[in-house]
Amino acid sequence: MTIQLNFDKNNQQRLIKLVEWLQDLGIIKSYKLADAQNRLEYFIAKDRSGTLSRLLPNELENIVQKAKQRLADSNVKNSDGMLCVVLAALLYDAEIFSAGQAAAFAGMAKSDFIRQLGKFKVSSFGETPADISAL
Repeated sequence: MTIQLNFDKNNQQRLIKLVEWLQDLGIIKSYKLADAQNRLEYFIAKDRSGTLSRLLPNELENIVQKAKQRLADSNVKNSDGMLCVVLAALLYDAEIFSAGQAAAFAGMAKSDFIRQLGKFKVSSFGETPADISAL
């Protein structure tokens, strides 16, 4: 069963934590934010370091699109919570976030975040496939 709830922007930002908690408990299987602009605002608000607010909106949107594609290519359950992990991985790979900032953004311990990187084809050491091939 699918239920659609529409909230104004202010209430959506306040209720997203509740929805994430309900998803962690297994009560909600998945959810989506209403549109791309709300999603970008959510990611910017979730970043406690303020780093994402300094990016141009189209830069962030491009990274979010790459994250959505990377998530679709992986064998991982697609949800907005997992999209945050993939987005954090790509921001770490692009050297926009440190590993600690990315882990905090993803809502997990740094060691757990680093273990997740391989699922999304991101090196925890910063090497590219070309670097590894050259060895």
